[in-house]
Amino acid sequence: MARHTFLPASGSVSAFAMIVDINGYAKIASSGYSSIAQFARDVLSGGIKAVEGGGGEVVGFMGDAFYALMNDPDKVYSACVGIAHDLSKMYTYFSREKEMFPFTVKNFGLKIGIEYGELDISSISSEFLGHQQIFTGIPVNYAARI
Repeated sequence: MARHTFLPASGSVSAFAMIVDINGYAKIASSGYSSIAQFARDVLSGGIKAVEGGGGEVVGFMGDAFYALMNDPDKVYSACVGIAHDLSKMYTYFSREKEMFPFTVKNFGLKIGIEYGELDISSISSEFLGHQQIFTGIPVNYAARI
């Protein structure tokens, strides 16, 4: 998918910081479930599509969470509704596939933290990840407190 244009390569921008985290992930991970990374991928994929489909940018992953930036409150709302609809589909899927997923749908959900404000943008490189942008600021810290 093509990058959206509201994020500069560096400098600052006013935007919504959104962090979407799997609630109950630690309990599922510690239960011995063997495909925990695939579980996280499956649960987060619909949310990622909802954010990107609404003009947002998924700018990072943190274990069982993704970090996104959006610049329009209506699109933030639409992304949240899309995330909720996808989570409902995932609950139905996991309920039908009980042998594949030994936990119940009551064991997990999604938490969404959102905060608006000024973000500072820079970049950093590592051998493994290559060149990456860094998005920091108070909105990121507040969104992370979900």
